[in-house]
Amino acid sequence: VNFATWTGDDAGSGLTRRTGFHAGVMISAELGPVFGIQAGAMYSQEGTGVELPGSNITGTFKVDYIRIPVLLKVRAQLQGTGIRPYAVLGPTLGIKTKCQIEATDGSQTASVECDDPSVGFNLTTTDIGLVLGLGLDIDRFSAGVRYVPGLRSIDDISNDAAEVRNTLLALTAGFAF
Repeated sequence: VNFATWTGDDAGSGLTRRTGFHAGVMISAELGPVFGIQAGAMYSQEGTGVELPGSNITGTFKVDYIRIPVLLKVRAQLQGTGIRPYAVLGPTLGIKTKCQIEATDGSQTASVECDDPSVGFNLTTTDIGLVLGLGLDIDRFSAGVRYVPGLRSIDDISNDAAEVRNTLLALTAGFAF
């Protein structure tokens, strides 16, 4: 499950979280009993919700990415159990696959693609973030939480790029093969 929004000096007011999902695959390489490297690819629903102050208009910027994280994994083994707490840290590259704007005033709903020229809205095609996470591996199952702040602005509207960054909180669960 993802909880995403936009932050930054130029993100504006009235932003709320967009709840979405992520799914993908990860490959791990052990570098000894404590360290490992994880790399993978996942589909991630991100963007932000919007509530315009003083009106009943709400909307959602639905921006989806293919995320490619490369993570250092540090883990410990709880003696006599299959439980291994871990921490992950590393960069993630996001490649935008979809961008749609939806809005409603309670009685009518409208939807438009972000790249529609009449909208005048444009986001960068890539995003770079930093993954910070904690979790537990229990035998072949894994669960964790990740915080992913954007490292650069995703605004591509003008030459004076505004400061708007993705921010993501993700709850993860998985199974190792």
